[in-house]
Amino acid sequence: MKKDARFYMNAVRSIATETLSDKNYTKKDIGGHIKDLVSLDQNPQRKAIAFFSVLRHFIPDELFHRITNGHFQHQGDTQLSIDPDLYSLQEERVGEGEQCHVYKLLSQDPERPSLVAKFEKKWGNLQFLLDRAKKVRSEYEEIRSWFEDIPDFIPEEFRFIGKTPFGGRKGVIVIQKFFGDSTKIKDLFRSVDKGSLLQTLQNNPSLEKTFRAFVQDTLSQLDKDGRMIDILGKDNVALIEDTDGPHLILLDPHVIHNINKVPKEIQKELLGHITYLQEIVEALDTNKDTRL
Repeated sequence: MKKDARFYMNAVRSIATETLSDKNYTKKDIGGHIKDLVSLDQNPQRKAIAFFSVLRHFIPDELFHRITNGHFQHQGDTQLSIDPDLYSLQEERVGEGEQCHVYKLLSQDPERPSLVAKFEKKWGNLQFLLDRAKKVRSEYEEIRSWFEDIPDFIPEEFRFIGKTPFGGRKGVIVIQKFFGDSTKIKDLFRSVDKGSLLQTLQNNPSLEKTFRAFVQDTLSQLDKDGRMIDILGKDNVALIEDTDGPHLILLDPHVIHNINKVPKEIQKELLGHITYLQEIVEALDTNKDTRL
């Protein structure tokens, strides 16, 4: 019983820290949070997020930071493990995944590219963070080995444990290249319809080659041991516009799913995406034969 109570207290504490530390929750849809809060059908986690979001929204910043002693206040560049002469951390998030918040590191030097900092949502003591960092690195290296035949499909990255913008708490931070804002990044499975994707692939031979290799490598690993990358997360597998044309990039090369161990609804969604990829390849082959 004590264990259950401790589990729920930790869950509530985690939600409070994440919600109160980041005003993006309330800026997006305060009306939606109020609706979740009064709804009789909403699950407890959503209700907790709604409660803390509404609380944060209606308390003025100055008063909130005073009564919480600045614990949840967004930390500036000087509080982070980032050289402010080289990069400036933008306060507003540019993205969010299941496991992390994504912020842009704006380069202060025109010779240096801007970056993104992915701040993990999981908190803990130093040993927990060390273990978590090792797992993040291990998954990254393994996924990179699966797709080693595809140049630039897996972005270069480095990771470290440092202070985060959330009250200065320490967490695992992953640094990657900044590939552009949302207008340049399209989710392969959500942002592009089948016809447009086929047209784009046919018009860009190098992209088609990358896409075919991505599908082949994904299927090979799936057939080998039932494991695969996370293709469900928003913008995880992305088409990114660049000056030399569109590129296919795996923006979050960390999560590995075992198709035989995930919940049935997740398994169904993963297999649906796999079927979609196979259909695209078949359509490319058919169109190629027709052109010949």
